[in-house]
Amino acid sequence: MPQNLALAWAEEQPEDAALTRLATYGTFVPGGENHAVLAPLEGTWRRGWLEGETRTARAGRWAGYSGFVPLPGGPRLAAWLFESATLAYAWDDLDAFEGPAFLRRGVPFFLDAATVVTAQVYTLEDGIEVGA
Repeated sequence: MPQNLALAWAEEQPEDAALTRLATYGTFVPGGENHAVLAPLEGTWRRGWLEGETRTARAGRWAGYSGFVPLPGGPRLAAWLFESATLAYAWDDLDAFEGPAFLRRGVPFFLDAATVVTAQVYTLEDGIEVGA
């Protein structure tokens, strides 16, 4: 097994591999306040983690909102992976729901220490002033 699983992931994943996977750690998770947004989509949920942390926007119209900041090799953030073939048709609506402060990007999602897949996750827009 490679020393750096995330690096091996990055070298092996096609760009569109994540279009059927959403990594979420907050309000979209089962039981979360915005889970109803994903509930109409058929799919499966699995637990795992992302490498990174949440940070809170400190200024501007997004002040007080928290978002994920990827940090390869960084701390583990417990998360859920939603897998659904119907996500490919839902991204425009999900992007609009999240709003312009959040970018969707592909990241490694760790199902366990030996299994990593590509997933989309919403991250804070680059350039937003954040605090820990």
